[in-house]
Amino acid sequence: MSIQTYASTAASISAVFVFLGVLGRWIHRWFARLEHAVGVVEHRSQQLEPNGGSSLRDDVTAIRATLGQHTADLAALHNQVDALTKSSGGDPK
Repeated sequence: MSIQTYASTAASISAVFVFLGVLGRWIHRWFARLEHAVGVVEHRSQQLEPNGGSSLRDDVTAIRATLGQHTADLAALHNQVDALTKSSGGDPK
């Protein structure tokens, strides 16, 4: 075998290793991105489950309960105003 044959073989082997290295780096990068995306989705899904006070779902439930209480209080106040208006004998409109 001549020097050219050895050089050609070495270049071919080097090209294959470079290609495999680039391919491996690309696969590793996409795997890291996928792993990050899965982590974000898992974190967000945990925030949507009630866990006793520190999740987003617990905050939404508390806001809904407060809103329901305020709505009930406003309806009661509105009924009182209507009753007072009727008892005073006139419509303020």
